[in-house]
Amino acid sequence: MDSIYMSPQQYIQEEGVLDRAGELIAPLGEKPLVLGDELVAGLINARLERSFSQCGVQPSFVRFGGECTEAEVARLMAIVDREGLDAVVGTGGGKAIDTSRFVAERTRRPLITIPTSAATCSCASAAAVLYDEKGVRLTTVDGTGSRLCLVDSRIIAEAPARLLSSGMGDALSKWYEGRITASRIKMDPRVDGSVHLARHLREEIFQYGREACADVEQKRLTPAVEKMIGVNLLLTAVAGGIGGVRVRQVGAHVFLYAMTIIEGVHELLHGEVVSFGMLVQLALEQEDAELRNLMAFLRDIRLPLTLEALGMGHAPEAQLAQGTRRMTVEGSPIHNLPFPVSSEDVLQAIYRVDEMARSLNRRK
Repeated sequence: MDSIYMSPQQYIQEEGVLDRAGELIAPLGEKPLVLGDELVAGLINARLERSFSQCGVQPSFVRFGGECTEAEVARLMAIVDREGLDAVVGTGGGKAIDTSRFVAERTRRPLITIPTSAATCSCASAAAVLYDEKGVRLTTVDGTGSRLCLVDSRIIAEAPARLLSSGMGDALSKWYEGRITASRIKMDPRVDGSVHLARHLREEIFQYGREACADVEQKRLTPAVEKMIGVNLLLTAVAGGIGGVRVRQVGAHVFLYAMTIIEGVHELLHGEVVSFGMLVQLALEQEDAELRNLMAFLRDIRLPLTLEALGMGHAPEAQLAQGTRRMTVEGSPIHNLPFPVSSEDVLQAIYRVDEMARSLNRRK
């Protein structure tokens, strides 16, 4: 049987938990490396310093280089070794936390995650994506989960609503992709459990997602927002952890990773591109009713639905075709679909989604 990577060991989601970070992290490390970009550092480091000082924790705050690459991981490992650091704290978004996960695994230090948005489930996941220096995905690795995940709901409620919406798009992909691979795998309770949870995620997002986005636009922390934070961060990671790699990718994530060759895509969030990929997958499946239903929901939570909005509007067709060829190489997870898929099929599905989305926007 395939391995299952579950994470985190402890997950705490509550308003103000950041102010207790010292007492919660101290049992795991007295000299942690704390990784984050400049924006995140300005948001949380002063509070972390106050909390650490009360508990005798001596952190080393380090700026994230911006991309999860072998070079960045090696740089941080050298800092851990040189300064004798005994834990790794990843803060902020997915790439910084993924980088922290690689560093923690390779240096055999405990990992603590402190997300400042609900845009991806990286903080509670055991998977990490490694990129090259140009931002093109190299591989996805399963490994170290966090010993502790601290989620300050107030911080996430006051982050841009775009981040919460992106996380919903990523969470929805667990259902739209997972149901395909699950149909090909019989008598596996792990896959069954993952897909049942993914179906529940979809129901929760469709029921509360619009309300949560409206609340976050007003920077209000409400029960709907708390629910969507937990869905995006924890339950999505659990669904992916239980099912493993077999339920994570079909069309949506394959679209994301293949299209990183287009420069404009790098300006988008993970879940924003994955959401468009879900629509492309539904177009390939000719699931027109569900395609229209999902597209309307994604529009309501303000996710980008057109090639123009994705930063791909001016990409030459030859470049799009190059991306679709990457999507359909032999062994690609897109071939989990129960029918043959060619690069031309994908290209036409992309154009169809774009036209449907532009028509929907015109009717607003």
